[in-house]
Amino acid sequence: MLWSCALLSIIAVLTAVPNAIRSAATQPASAKARAVATLETARAARAAMCTLANAGRVLHAHPALAQLRLVQAAPYGTRLVLSVGDAAHVGDSAAVQVADDD
Repeated sequence: MLWSCALLSIIAVLTAVPNAIRSAATQPASAKARAVATLETARAARAAMCTLANAGRVLHAHPALAQLRLVQAAPYGTRLVLSVGDAAHVGDSAAVQVADDD
């Protein structure tokens, strides 16, 4: 015994989802993505603030490091005059004079 089947017609129905329903369905996902992005931004800002605070503590404890960093950052051809101690008359920190050789 053989059975056979034939397809007689196909009915295609296109339905459009209203914008209100579509936006209501996608709002939770987009709100979650925005919340995650905001949280990552806040974490990055906190990390940058902690790094700056630590650098400030180190420079306060070791003022000579500020002079070393100035020497490292000076462009080629810059003349630096560094004074350390009582000759500076600036208190505990060192006086730094930067002059170009132009």
